[in-house]
Amino acid sequence: MIGLIEARKGTTSAGKIFQHDTLLAGQAAQFGRAIVREHGQDPCLRKQAAFHEAGHAIVLAAFGTRIKSCEIRKRRVPHSYSQLWLGITLCESRSWNQDYSSEDGNSTMAVQSTEYLIRTGMDTLAGVAGELHSATWHPASSIDENVIGLGIAGVLDARYGLAHGMSAILLMALTTKILDQHKSIFLELGHLLSKQKKLSSGVVAQILRDVEPCANAQALFAGAMAQFRVEGGAV
Repeated sequence: MIGLIEARKGTTSAGKIFQHDTLLAGQAAQFGRAIVREHGQDPCLRKQAAFHEAGHAIVLAAFGTRIKSCEIRKRRVPHSYSQLWLGITLCESRSWNQDYSSEDGNSTMAVQSTEYLIRTGMDTLAGVAGELHSATWHPASSIDENVIGLGIAGVLDARYGLAHGMSAILLMALTTKILDQHKSIFLELGHLLSKQKKLSSGVVAQILRDVEPCANAQALFAGAMAQFRVEGGAV
């Protein structure tokens, strides 16, 4: 739930969306409470935070975004002896970024370009994909990002005429494929971040130098849809 707290402050990419979409913020809170009741609190482990950020960094790099730094931090839980590890990946403005608000202050997700939605959806889900890749995932991890990713997927479902939930599957499959294609880079970045806690832009750039660029997310998404249909469910 720490991620949701940070998001509401507008200090994360999800936060910029929540600032203009109180419905999504409410859904995240409701969804988060239900998950925590069933699975308990996210342990926010050191390795988990490191590989979460490694996932974000690789997908951002694939879309041509320069990473300024990757960092994990330890935070003490108020009124508790517990300590949680949180992460942040700072980057230059995403090359596909748009203003996420309209003049009346409402969310404009529905009118964003398809390229923007697919790239943002993949970037948003990349942290969870990183945790899954490193066997550190917890159901209560990154609730804010999960809700944003599902919200974006819902818009894409409507735009492409897909069954509800299909775009979420495709976005996660594409994100996972990028991490699969760069497994050694992902592992190197995650392990080094877990050990050193903060990596500069120069260090991150050196590790990510061989990440294969992805110029057209819409083409990737269309290809995934076609392959899903041909293979009857396997992307």
